[in-house]
Amino acid sequence: MRNPRSAGVSQLLFCPSYVFLCYSNLIIVWGNPALKDNCPDVMVVFAVKEKGRIRSKFFVEQEGVRLGLIIEVVSPHYRQEDREIKVIQYAQAGVPEYLII
Repeated sequence: MRNPRSAGVSQLLFCPSYVFLCYSNLIIVWGNPALKDNCPDVMVVFAVKEKGRIRSKFFVEQEGVRLGLIIEVVSPHYRQEDREIKVIQYAQAGVPEYLII
């Protein structure tokens, strides 16, 4: 669940060379009705075209890139979703790396 204090706000965490972008708590809109939109704790995206643009959501189809890494920090309440459901969904979406902490 998203923190109400950061609702609708994406955070660009670290990218001095702009080779990749790293976001925290940014909603992913996959553009595929079979995939539920997600809001991972951290996601890393390579080769984003408009690197300086502030995003409230990440529209995968519009951006024209795929996510390189998703990180979820598991809480007891979301343990099953993070370890079972999201593993399958992120694999179906083509995310090559999914780290569960």
